[in-house]
Amino acid sequence: PLPGLGHSSPVAWGDKIFLTSGEAKTGQRYVVCVTANDGKIAWKQDFDGKNYGTHKRNSIATSTPAVDAERVYTTWATPEACVVIALDHAGKKVWQAELGAYPSQHGFGMSPIVHEGLVIVHQQPDGAGAVIALEATTGQVKWKLPRKGKNATYSTPCIYAAQGKTAEVIVTNWQHGISAIDVKTGKLSWELSVFDTAKQERAIASPVLAGDLVLGTCGFITGQKHLVAVQPGEKPKEVWRLEKAVPQMATPVVKGDRIFLCTEQGMATLLKTTTGEVVWQERLAGSFSASPICVGKQYICTAEDGKVTVLATADKFEQLARNDLGEATQSTPIVVGKNLIFRTEHQLLALPAKK
Repeated sequence: PLPGLGHSSPVAWGDKIFLTSGEAKTGQRYVVCVTANDGKIAWKQDFDGKNYGTHKRNSIATSTPAVDAERVYTTWATPEACVVIALDHAGKKVWQAELGAYPSQHGFGMSPIVHEGLVIVHQQPDGAGAVIALEATTGQVKWKLPRKGKNATYSTPCIYAAQGKTAEVIVTNWQHGISAIDVKTGKLSWELSVFDTAKQERAIASPVLAGDLVLGTCGFITGQKHLVAVQPGEKPKEVWRLEKAVPQMATPVVKGDRIFLCTEQGMATLLKTTTGEVVWQERLAGSFSASPICVGKQYICTAEDGKVTVLATADKFEQLARNDLGEATQSTPIVVGKNLIFRTEHQLLALPAKK
């Protein structure tokens, strides 16, 4: 059983699982550490907050933590203040960084990443924002790249490292498109405007890498949505795009030369990585906010009502199983050891991956 509610995903390091939760009525937030082998709560750290408005599909704890060998990093925000907090693995607060106000009509949902001693956040509320790199040991700002914006971006960055070149932070933003930022300097390496700046859109799902391509999504829940594949480099170019049956919230999964998508309405699609050609497309039962994951030769798709559909990673649609967790969820599951870990509204569940 878990305290509070939240849509954030669990993250794991060694025998510890970390997640965030909170109380919508009071604004109280929690960072919780669970022991992976027995499911017991090792510690819980409380942080005061305040109640504020969110979208009906959002929560007070939608931000997924990042973790390394030394610390776990989490982000919280109200319209007045956005903070990054680092705790050690025993739950002791190490530092807190203040990033400024975070006005957003739909609430907060920005998740940090950690890479080579830096905690990187894409702080993009309704209005101007920035991509910020903090020193993982101290929380001091290493670099900050201002970004223009209008609608809050909830997309989590990813890291792209071409052979022989400095790693880059990949971010998606409705008004900027897909951008690459030098990890060491914070300078813009390249950028390509690939979304519809004439219409109101929002980047929520994370960018992912597919071979030599960078994939980014953006759109509006009741309007057009885009999945765009870009060839990165000093002169980036669009390779292909898909504008039908594209998820707005769920991040695509890449396995080899195939890309798997599942929309909020349950439309599942398998694409060829190099061309974007549709291999198959079928509708699944349920509504989906969690991102699908790939475990071995199976895609795991978790619906909001807690029913989990298992599909074969094959060029022919094959539903292998459909199981019921017994409780609603919007969190993306993870694999820890030989177990699948699901976070539902009130519980953390460990299920043997072989079953």
